[in-house]
Amino acid sequence: MTILIPLSSNDAFGGGGTAFWSQDSRGGHRIDPPSIVMKPERGTAMLFVGHVTHAGLPVDWGERQVFVASFSIIQRTTTS
Repeated sequence: MTILIPLSSNDAFGGGGTAFWSQDSRGGHRIDPPSIVMKPERGTAMLFVGHVTHAGLPVDWGERQVFVASFSIIQRTTTS
């Protein structure tokens, strides 16, 4: 699971955002345009699972700051 929280307001930079690709374009995400680009307001959390194809887009001007944290669940098995 990934959590992304923008720390900059959207008027502090141009371009940027987080792009997401649909399951259908898996493998083509470097060629195909993203299915959606999200630019949530400062302080708004986005949560998504790690297997979703995503990328941060380049900032054209200004500065974009984000807090990003990723978590993985490790399942442990016990042996008898």
